[in-house]
Amino acid sequence: MPTRHTQIALTDATPGMTLSDPVLDTKGNILLPGGATLTTALLASLQRHQIDTIAITAALVSQADADAERDRQIARVERLFRKPGMIAAPDPAAPALENTDLLHGYILNFRSGVMS
Repeated sequence: MPTRHTQIALTDATPGMTLSDPVLDTKGNILLPGGATLTTALLASLQRHQIDTIAITAALVSQADADAERDRQIARVERLFRKPGMIAAPDPAAPALENTDLLHGYILNFRSGVMS
């Protein structure tokens, strides 16, 4: 079952939550690695480092919900690119923009979770 990652305010974090991404300071140093489980002491330390938000691993998502979300993302991209490849170049004598098809494919793969 896939997991979700959620960005939350540090003030909303509670001990026992798991970080989905590393927490970095303003210089890019890793304060806590991804996968770390938060404790009261770690939360206090993050506050001292003036961290405002963190990314946590949310509850598991059912495969049906994950599939529905992927289908929603694909439908959104298809709506944005209603006619991929059909956008004309500014010069009517020039061919249609091939880059539109390429961009459509990249965005569709990214939104549907396909990494190639």
